[in-house]
Formats: sequence, C-alpha cells, structure tokens
Amino acid sequence: MNALKNFAAGLRNLFRRNRADREMDDELAAYLEASAAAKRYAGSSAREAGRAARVEMGSSATVKEHIRAATWESALDSFWRDIVYGFRVLAKQPGFTAIAVLTLALGIGVNATIFSLFNSVVLKPLPVPDSSRVVDLFSEIRGEKAQGQVFSYPEYLDCRDHNSVFSGVAAYSGANVIVGDLQSSAAEPTWLHSQVVSGNYFDVLGTPAFRGRTFLLDEDSTPAAHPVAVLSYSAWQSRFGADASIVGK
Repeated sequence: MNALKNFAAGLRNLFRRNRADREMDDELAAYLEASAAAKRYAGSSAREAGRAARVEMGSSATVKEHIRAATWESALDSFWRDIVYGFRVLAKQPGFTAIAVLTLALGIGVNATIFSLFNSVVLKPLPVPDSSRVVDLFSEIRGEKAQGQVFSYPEYLDCRDHNSVFSGVAAYSGANVIVGDLQSSAAEPTWLHSQVVSGNYFDVLGTPAFRGRTFLLDEDSTPAAHPVAVLSYSAWQSRFGADASIVGK
C-alpha cells in the first residue's frame, strides 16, 4: 500500500510540478519558522533565531534538489529533460544529425543481421526432437594447421558401423542444385541450396516427412541408383505452391 501511495504521489509531482514546488516551499518555510521559534524559546533574539535557522537548514534550493533526488520521479524527469535537450542540439545541427542517424542505422542494421545469422546457425536449436543431443563431428589431423577437417565417406562408414557413443551417425554435405525444366522456357530454372545426405539422415534426426516419405536405408548403397529427393517445407511452399501432388514427381 505504501509503494502504491508513493507511486501515486510521484505521478502527481511529475505532472503538477509547479504545485509540488509551492508545497515544498511552504513546508520549508514552516520548518524555518518552527526552528526559529524553538531557538527564540531557548533565549535567542528573533533576528539571531531566524539567522541560525536558515544557516542550519542551508540553501533552500539545495534542500529542494536533495528532496527531489530521493524520489523515483526525479530520475524520469531528468531523463526526459536530457531527451529534450538532445533533440534541441540535434535540431540546431541538421548535417551532423543526418550523419549520426545514418551511422546508427547502418550499425544497428549490420549488428541485427549478424545476430540473426548467428542466432539461426549457433544459438537457435535445430527443429528436431532432442536437439540438444545433436552434435557435429569433425576429424583432426595432428600437426596440420587446418582444424575441423571433414570426413571422407569411407571414414563416415567406419564411424557409423563401429560407433559405441552415439545413438546414430548420419552424413551430409552441402550442394547446390537446379530446380526446373531446362528444356522449357515456361519457368526459369532456380538454384536451390541442398544437402547430399546418407540414407539414415532423417531416421537419426527423428524427423518424419510431412507428406510422402524420407529416404530408405539402402538408397545410398549404390551411387546414382536412387534419384530421390526430399523437399524442405519452405521450398515446398514457396517454389511448388504447397502442391500436395508433388510427391513422387
């Protein structure tokens, strides 16, 4: 309840500053009068009592600033005054303002882009079950400066077949493919980013197909024997218009 009263009083002081100043002046004047009266009662003359009371209290302006600094609304009022002052300074120097705004916009834009990329690649969990248990494996050759060498396919097979640590090991490699009919001018072929993966890729990740099926385990046993592809959901939506009959084509 006290916190609510303090908040309400702070709002009144913030939006009725002149009245709050007058009330503070009245309170300080009453304090001076009471202090002087106590000193007169102690035997001081009226002049000496008034002077001693003013010296004891100090500058009224300083006392008022100390009182304001003890309230929460003073920080908000100071912040607002700083904003107003800043806008006035910027308005007087439009050239500097334009350069400052452009610099800030470029800096914020670059940082936002870098963070978005870093978030999607590093921080954001993979859209698969138990994503915290998914790791990337790299090989390392002692004495070589380059770190994080990729596995050859025979190395992958050896790791997959003799693995005793992971629940499953799958392989992938980045590639770009052309999607479209190269013999037809009706639609412009499009380059799409893709992954060449092992047959157990989706089984290891635990992600079933939204429509159709994913790869079978034996479809990576013979090169080029099974020309099968799995579309990402976004590619299915944007490139093929979410056509449900695309399965098998």
